[in-house]
Amino acid sequence: MRDLGKDAPTDSFVSAAKEMGADILGASSLMTTTVDVQKEVVNALRDASIEAPLLIGGAAVTEEWAKEIGAHYSSDANNATVMAKQLIGKGG
Repeated sequence: MRDLGKDAPTDSFVSAAKEMGADILGASSLMTTTVDVQKEVVNALRDASIEAPLLIGGAAVTEEWAKEIGAHYSSDANNATVMAKQLIGKGG
């Protein structure tokens, strides 16, 4: 796991995913002004041919938004753990 921190640039998701051979990625948005970055991340991952699923959440995120941008949604951290395991095929 690697925490890219607050306000991580989109290209840092691509770099980290490639560097680590990521099985799954996660992104949280706590303010409505930042949710568009999640869409940018999805597009950047696709452009880089990274097929690892992106799991998103946060106070400003909805399941509908996740579906619209082609990501997976979790309403909280506990559920995110279960979903992550399911998405990478390791239980749940």
